Amino acid sequence: MTIKYLLIVTLLSFLIFLIIYKRNKFRLLNGVMFGIFLMMSGISYCFFVLQYENYILRITAAIPIVFILCVLVFGLYVVIIFLFINSYIIIKKERFSLSNSLTLILGISFTLYLLTSFFVTLNVQSPFIQIIWWIITLLLSLYLFHIVIFFTSLILANLARPKYNQDYIIVLGSGLINGNVPPLLARRIDKAICFYQKQSKRKRKKIPMLLMSGGQGNDESRSEAEAMAEYAINQGIPKEQIMLETKATNTYENMLYSKQMMDQHAKDPSYHCIYSTNNYHLFRAGIYAQKVGLFIDGIGCKTALYYLPNALLREYIALIVMYRKTLLKVTLFLIVVIVLSVVFIQITFH
Repeated sequence: MTIKYLLIVTLLSFLIFLIIYKRNKFRLLNGVMFGIFLMMSGISYCFFVLQYENYILRITAAIPIVFILCVLVFGLYVVIIFLFINSYIIIKKERFSLSNSLTLILGISFTLYLLTSFFVTLNVQSPFIQIIWWIITLLLSLYLFHIVIFFTSLILANLARPKYNQDYIIVLGSGLINGNVPPLLARRIDKAICFYQKQSKRKRKKIPMLLMSGGQGNDESRSEAEAMAEYAINQGIPKEQIMLETKATNTYENMLYSKQMMDQHAKDPSYHCIYSTNNYHLFRAGIYAQKVGLFIDGIGCKTALYYLPNALLREYIALIVMYRKTLLKVTLFLIVVIVLSVVFIQITFH
């Protein structure tokens, strides 16, 4: 009976996840619900295996358990090594800058945390300092969990496959180099062009407009949209199938001004559109799209693997900034709860 109930709960968790995901692909709740589904699947499988005297089945159940235990014990050390290696590769391939040093900064921060943790555990007897350190440790654990949820939600957002019935494809700008389209931005345009070509080849399908969105920076000789249009034309896209939005200076404005242009241009107010950006940027761009009233899917182009960890960290920081007031309130609430819990334990046992 236990297996039966576990399977029902697992199936329900999957159905709830699907419903939530279908309604909105750009929220962290998707990552939470998918994690609950995976957890319930693992528990159900373990209970199923325990009913049989089959060593092969038991080994298959033990492998993920051992893996999770190894992650809990050695995970942070592995992450630190990976961060330092990745930061070395990024700085070598790109250039040293604050935005390219996020993995290095995080690696140093984790290293300092471990060293301080060993020192506090072995040498500090002050209850006050130990309480402070427990608060820091618990908050760090919660934020690491939050990062995992964000990464999971981002992966799920990238799994979306928009239908080939779009009226517009918004291509989000990302800065020029010497007035020309750099490789990172070129991938966004190429992804949009690929979708454009696939839809255009289908029978009875409309040919979408490519809406290039990006203004002119202080250090740029022309707007991003103009450079992007030139690139697309050189790739064989007819000029009349391209629209230019030349005012946006960030992702929110990309979505806002693009929506205004489409609202004016579209003959049917219920037009269909998607946006093209890098895979790591897809989730946050979707949130901004919803903020301006565009409940649309996106298509994400691939990013160089060596650059991806740094880009993901930058996206997470941007997400923290976006919801800073809410996260600050949650953090303060957790601190109060932890302090009260510690005080209660001290009073109870002393």
